[in-house]
Amino acid sequence: MKTSIESKYIAANNPRFSDSGKGRKLGDSNGSLPKSSCPPPARSSQTPMMAQYQKLKEEYPDCLLFYRMGDFYELFHEDAVTASSILDIALTKRGKNQGQDIAMCGVPYHSYEPYLAKLIRAGHKVAICEQTETPQQAKERAKKEGKPASKALVNREIVRVVTSGTLIEDSLLDARTSNYICALANTGQDEYSLAWLEMSTGAFKVQTICEDDIRSTIDRISPREIIIPELLAERLKDKLAPYNDRLTIQSDNMFEAENAKERLNNFYAIKELSAFGSFNRSNIIASGALLEYINRTQRGNIPHIRPPQLINNGTFLEMDSATRRNLELTRTLSGERKGSLVSTIDYTVTRAGARLLQEYITAPLYDVAKINNRLNRIELFVNNSELRQNIRSILKHIPDMERALSRLTAKRGSPPDMRFIHLALTHTQNVEEQLRCNEDAKNILASLINKIKISPELLQLRHELGNAIIDEPPVQYKAGGFIKSGYSPELDKLKTLRDESRKVIAGLQGKYRKISSIDTLKIKNNNVLGFFIEVSSRHADTILNNLELGNDGSEKMTNPFIHRQTLANVVRFTTAELSEIERDISSAAEKILAIEIKIFEKLVADISVLSSEISAVAGALAKIDVSSSLAELAQDRQYTRPK
Repeated sequence: MKTSIESKYIAANNPRFSDSGKGRKLGDSNGSLPKSSCPPPARSSQTPMMAQYQKLKEEYPDCLLFYRMGDFYELFHEDAVTASSILDIALTKRGKNQGQDIAMCGVPYHSYEPYLAKLIRAGHKVAICEQTETPQQAKERAKKEGKPASKALVNREIVRVVTSGTLIEDSLLDARTSNYICALANTGQDEYSLAWLEMSTGAFKVQTICEDDIRSTIDRISPREIIIPELLAERLKDKLAPYNDRLTIQSDNMFEAENAKERLNNFYAIKELSAFGSFNRSNIIASGALLEYINRTQRGNIPHIRPPQLINNGTFLEMDSATRRNLELTRTLSGERKGSLVSTIDYTVTRAGARLLQEYITAPLYDVAKINNRLNRIELFVNNSELRQNIRSILKHIPDMERALSRLTAKRGSPPDMRFIHLALTHTQNVEEQLRCNEDAKNILASLINKIKISPELLQLRHELGNAIIDEPPVQYKAGGFIKSGYSPELDKLKTLRDESRKVIAGLQGKYRKISSIDTLKIKNNNVLGFFIEVSSRHADTILNNLELGNDGSEKMTNPFIHRQTLANVVRFTTAELSEIERDISSAAEKILAIEIKIFEKLVADISVLSSEISAVAGALAKIDVSSSLAELAQDRQYTRPK
């Protein structure tokens, strides 16, 4: 069932990582492209807009291209055919190419995420193309270049490539499950490394493995996307056959050791990787290649990513694929979460805690001392039921700070994300106070308590966010309307000017009703005309035919109304007075929005500076949630501590 807005637009062109969005090089246009029933036209025969589209498409031939056109993302040619089928939206056309219709479909940009999710689930990768200037800016640029303003084409750029392993939006992710992307590298001997990253939380790990352990390690991590160099993909094609739908094959150059080392050093602003651990050559290659892939897909807007953590062999209990599957750790044999081990024992109350519990279950510890450390934390909460209940009641109110941080540092965050961080930091202080009041907790959870201790810098950030962001902010920061009164005197002054002007307009409506004797006269506003006076067609002659108005015995006024538009049932006018007030309101609105955006960007910068601290707090809270939830489970099921 298509809505009218969906039926009006629709399009799709070419896929970008491969025919089905899989197994192709990022940005490589040398691979064979899918056969198209809608071949792209020669540049000389294209309109300027379609020539711009085709140029962008050539940068990402194996992606579906979301090409921003006003309020829609539009797709053309074969992309339109593909997308319309998957999304079940109408396929239409836009002009012709060599006598053939150009296929087209589109989705509303303000609600594109559900459509994007369907395409990603279907195995495609999507390049997002945005307008980088307004039509007015394009006209001004054209004038400076000596070109006709009427033919100005808005600049557009690819701002992001969306793949199954690089998602960070809540609407595209399972809140209680990690979404890993990994890279597999080899140094030539039987020394392989697997690096894996959760972009929505910043978790980054790497492990050295042998060839026989590749399958079991991939199954343990369960990545959504696997980055691998061409030659290695060919050599391991039989071993990696079960993961063909997750492979993204990249150039061997991306996996060059010195380049990988330089990428890591530059990204973390360090001279030597030894600051993070004893990384071997294959560790560096896998980690550096994965970071480069993230950089390419995110077009430089990389979220906060923690330093890579080296996982030593023997840390986890290794299981082969068949054992893992038959144990039904996270999925039953039929593929359902319900009925699996994790669904049965998950008493966590935070999303981060749920993801950590799943990580614990899929990677059981092998070291007895570390196992006992976890059990000590659980036992603490078993023996202190009041503390456990108090902590869990606070944790229930803590939003997903990890993923909010990731979106903000990737420059895709929103005012609600800032609100989430403010609330999380506020409740974290309450958790810390509860734990510090318990002597057993102070001893057993000392390291976690120290990590959730809010530093003066975080306290200041929490204060700023609390003072700046309204309690229920809108999702789109570029629309404004999310800054509290009292935070910015300059902003408050402009809002007063805007609001007072609106009161003046309400007064004008009464005034014009009086002098025209038309009680149904209204002053309205839309994006095309701005403010205008509207009367029904049967009252229009009263204004159009009389040069003078006023029938109340007062001095007659010269007709102030200026005709603007005649429609079927109404006629629209303006006045010099209304136009002047409209300019004041418009000017104030533009300045208000500019100030709000500036405040938002400043707060994002402040959050980014403290991203490592925020991430550490979020990680510690997740561990506290897992420990207290397993204690709740033990109490509920009458479990005892194993020896």
